Amino acid sequence: MAKTLYIERRENMTYNLRAEMARLGIKNTDISNAIKVNEKTFRNKLNGLTPFTFPETKIIRDTFFAELKLEYLFENLEHKKVR
Repeated sequence: MAKTLYIERRENMTYNLRAEMARLGIKNTDISNAIKVNEKTFRNKLNGLTPFTFPETKIIRDTFFAELKLEYLFENLEHKKVR
């Protein structure tokens, strides 16, 4: 019987955001400009080093992903299942 290993990943909170950005061809600079932060600050947020504010999450969703829910874009996937 195979064991299931759970690993924590810092970028899990932005996994769906990253996927949707890639799917639509949205660049880091596009979002950093929309939320009025420099690109390094946005990368820190994307990598989980600093948190997104609620207003930032709403701007990102409303500007780039209006058809998606905030809960989906910023879903907190605490553990990723690996086999």
